[in-house]
Amino acid sequence: NNNDGGLQGELDKGEAKNWADYQKAGNIAASNGQDFEVLGELLKEAPQGPILGRLAEAIPGVSTTGDAVEAIVKRVAPTLRVEGSGATSDIEYEGMLRSLPRLRNSPEGNQIILEVMTKKSEINRARGQVVAQFRSGQIDANAARQQMDALNSQSILTPDLRAMIDGGGGN
Repeated sequence: NNNDGGLQGELDKGEAKNWADYQKAGNIAASNGQDFEVLGELLKEAPQGPILGRLAEAIPGVSTTGDAVEAIVKRVAPTLRVEGSGATSDIEYEGMLRSLPRLRNSPEGNQIILEVMTKKSEINRARGQVVAQFRSGQIDANAARQQMDALNSQSILTPDLRAMIDGGGGN
């Protein structure tokens, strides 16, 4: 449309940048899988007990399980946020990050951290896959937009997890 004053072109540029960011975040999410596996194992240990065996080798420089959990969360958490996505899951994720100090004190809270981070990572990975499918010609732009809309509206919190965070449970 020639009457849009260049708006369509600017929107296309913005969408292209967002999709490039989604693809980058998807690649990072794929590599975070190992951290989530280690984190899951750590959460089975006593929160402040010493790290033993292969877990100690996987996370050099920390001595307790609690320190290792905190180190992994601090390393992985920033990689899960995709700038400009505006998704419901991003808003929920910010709320979860604000709750970390309260939640880290209980096994239930630690499980919430892992579940939310894993779900957020899965959404990022799926976004990256949509972009890859579009770039390879497997789907067209409209199908990609529909899939992105569906991913962006997914909640990363179950009602039980939301209640625990909202209620300050897990202390």
